[in-house]
Amino acid sequence: EVRCAYIVLLVAGYWVTECLPIGITSLIPVVLFPLFGILSTQETCICYMNDTIMVFISGLILAIATEHCNLHLRIALIVMKMLGCSHAKLLGGLCTVTTFISMWIANAAATAMMVPIAFAVLRELERVGLGKVFDIKKDPEDPEAEPISFFRDIKPTNLTKAYLFAAAYASSFGGTGAIVGTPTNLAFKGIYEYNFPAADPITFGNWMAASIPQMATNSFILWLYLRITFLGYLRPRSKDAEMARIGVEGEAIANQVISQNLKNLGPMTFHEISVAILFTGCIFLWIFRAPGFVRGWSEILTDVMLADSTPAVFVCLLMFFIPKEPIFLHFYSSDHNGYTLTFKSADDSTLQLSKYGEYLYEHLIIFAPTVEEFGGALSVDAITEFIDNGGNVLLAGSSHSGDAVHELASECGLEVDEEGSTVIDHMNYDASDSGQHTTIVADPANLIDAPIIVGSKNIPPLLYQGTGLIADTDNPLILRLLSASTSAYTYYPDQPIKEYPHGVGKNTLLIAALQARNNARVLFSGSLFFFSDEAFTSPIQKGQDGQRYEKSGNQVVAKAITQWVFKENGVIRVSSVHHHRVGETQPPTAYTIMDNVVYSIEVERLSDGKWVPYETNDLQLEFVRIDPFVRMTMKSVGNGRYEGRFKIPDVYGVYQFKVDYTRIGLTHLYSTTQVSVRPLQHTQYERFIPSAFPYYISAFSMMAGLFLFSFVLLHYKEDMKPKSE
Repeated sequence: EVRCAYIVLLVAGYWVTECLPIGITSLIPVVLFPLFGILSTQETCICYMNDTIMVFISGLILAIATEHCNLHLRIALIVMKMLGCSHAKLLGGLCTVTTFISMWIANAAATAMMVPIAFAVLRELERVGLGKVFDIKKDPEDPEAEPISFFRDIKPTNLTKAYLFAAAYASSFGGTGAIVGTPTNLAFKGIYEYNFPAADPITFGNWMAASIPQMATNSFILWLYLRITFLGYLRPRSKDAEMARIGVEGEAIANQVISQNLKNLGPMTFHEISVAILFTGCIFLWIFRAPGFVRGWSEILTDVMLADSTPAVFVCLLMFFIPKEPIFLHFYSSDHNGYTLTFKSADDSTLQLSKYGEYLYEHLIIFAPTVEEFGGALSVDAITEFIDNGGNVLLAGSSHSGDAVHELASECGLEVDEEGSTVIDHMNYDASDSGQHTTIVADPANLIDAPIIVGSKNIPPLLYQGTGLIADTDNPLILRLLSASTSAYTYYPDQPIKEYPHGVGKNTLLIAALQARNNARVLFSGSLFFFSDEAFTSPIQKGQDGQRYEKSGNQVVAKAITQWVFKENGVIRVSSVHHHRVGETQPPTAYTIMDNVVYSIEVERLSDGKWVPYETNDLQLEFVRIDPFVRMTMKSVGNGRYEGRFKIPDVYGVYQFKVDYTRIGLTHLYSTTQVSVRPLQHTQYERFIPSAFPYYISAFSMMAGLFLFSFVLLHYKEDMKPKSE
């Protein structure tokens, strides 16, 4: 006994101080019990793998799964919304929900979940003057001064105390309602069955039959006591009763807060539905294993011994088999044009874009708006290097975009608005909006005039919920794919406007893109919601004029812009280039000035994975020697072939045939062919140049005049006069 007590005290000391990890501390008896001769190794290890321990572990896994998918929060908000939004009803809802949830998850987790909901309601009521969350003791000499001490000068009001006590005590009562409610329940079950093996075992059915009545009674008494003590029930003229009366306006505000929190969760996900089905199935199997009042399923299977741990472990195993998202339905379907997709979380320690100097992927999708820092070898620098090497990136942010998203956007010439700010439009919002007008209805007319990128504008309006983007005006590579309306602005939806909004009107971008000089494409959306199933399938009803649309245009635009960013659309290339003198078929070694030249180029575009002729009427050719000497629009001769004919200028040198074609939405087409242009050889000049005839006449006339003058001078002699004359 002394040795056993020593080990227990040792383990307890390590457990409390956590000088060793708790998991390691729990394994100390496996070593010390056999070493001290208290139990054999086999007996000690069996204690770690009995039915009670397995039920406890399975219960923890179920609770973690419920918390991870936010199913418990959705249940809490729905129940509180259904019960009503007066303080008495909210308090009752808080007691009910906390009691039920703490039957299955840890009491501390249930309390930590419910308290923020209660405080959100109380703060919103305080904002409109319907109650106070705290009583703040002010300095009479300086009422504007901040309290010196939180614990001394700030005290919770009776309303706040009621909600805090309700969450704390209801979670304790709820923990007694099911065997997995608290570890002590399972410990009692194990000790009871060990000491009384001949007695009827404790099952979920008989435990809940005995505990639920007292749990419900205690919760009701708690609610009634808190109402009387803190909400002035039975004391209608008391100060507490006056504070608890919020009227129709207050109930509407409380309902709005709960509705907004519920809306923030979004539609019920596949993850939540899966956990809800598995969790409900596990509870059903627990209760009806051997309920006592009917024949249980374990009593039908008489050939095997089945305890409570069997269904619990079975359900936990299913949680590892069933995926979190139905990506096997959406992303591995035939509608993805042969892409091989790899899915990883943003903080995965194995993240990397390249290996042994080769890139593993051609495209990168980042749907992790709140990420602060990527895992593994992925970083903003690695992503920008990926873009510099021709990779394409699709990124979606939100109103709570993390530092990584802000930094990557800045590298690409965009600024994501401040964290917490949202695009607000009081003129163009959906009727389903909660009242903050953050679910805006974007007009397709605000799409960029580039069907190659966004498709047709003849579509229903677009739903958008997220932050705004601001483009660098000095960056000519930015494409403003979708702009906000003139009545939109970005600001914090929960705060009054005290300064000029961060983005106003059409300067606020909802979706923007960048096509780099190397033709790499990057697309930024300030809203992950834009790409969601909810946005794709939701009907639209404008809040101002009530105009309805059966379905938003999000899916059409999302498909178009993703095809563009992944270079399924808007890709052109040069397939061949030819040049030669008129009348010849092969290019010469060098051209001579004044030659007549034929230049032709074939251009193709990518369509449905195949290269087809590209047709246009504005493809230009330049003949360049430092500066263009010739610039002309080539003529289409069919099948994507374009031809230009011109005479080489009377200036020799090194030239280029140059085609530099840039259009919004298309890859940059650039083709140069260098050629030499030499002067005429002496045998190639004309014998007499007509333009030089005046010079010829001048020269010959001068020669003739000189001959005549010389002839006259030589042969002319004056008559000799007599000497006398």
